[in-house]
Amino acid sequence: MTKKRNPFMNLVDGSILVKRKVVRQFPFIIFLTFLAFLYIANRLSAENTAMKAAKLEKNIKRLKAEAMSLSSELIFLSNKSEVSHLISEKNMSLRFTTEPPKKILIDKKAN
Repeated sequence: MTKKRNPFMNLVDGSILVKRKVVRQFPFIIFLTFLAFLYIANRLSAENTAMKAAKLEKNIKRLKAEAMSLSSELIFLSNKSEVSHLISEKNMSLRFTTEPPKKILIDKKAN
């Protein structure tokens, strides 16, 4: 007559791992373990990608603000009054013309 042991004791001492029913299930258990590792790796990869995307979004916002600032500064510096002020400040011998530009017409019949 075989003696029935406590199932918890079988689990603790490892004797449950050598039973025939459990041994037949080892390939499935290994497959499930592989799927669990794959799931964990996929989750970590997705979290890293999300963190990188958030950092890039912050960087884009910062660079957009900087571009807007530089653009407005360039527009300000290209005003005629600001250009004339900078020319006089640097003692350059440049001056603005007072007469409008002239259009040059070429007679096509002469060629």
